[in-house]
Amino acid sequence: MANSEYDTAQYQRNRKLVLGHDAACHWCGKPATAVDHLVEVDRGGTSELDNLVASCKPCNSKRGALYKNAKARKTQEIRKVAALRAEASSFAAGGA
Repeated sequence: MANSEYDTAQYQRNRKLVLGHDAACHWCGKPATAVDHLVEVDRGGTSELDNLVASCKPCNSKRGALYKNAKARKTQEIRKVAALRAEASSFAAGGA
């Protein structure tokens, strides 16, 4: 886990609470072995109990991959728009 959010005492304490008592995966109902942030940390989510749900590893990994891919697509779209704007600005300024 690359993010220091996972190393905090708050996250570790709340992770134990969420996974306690034979927790089931929020997404599929199988036995939970991980904790999932409903709102991702890099989008402003916290490790408060109301933002954490029990998750099995496959569901947690799938959600993480979907988020990572969506974030990469968004970044790529932003770069394309910036390049088009720069090109249009250059053209408007008399460049060819």
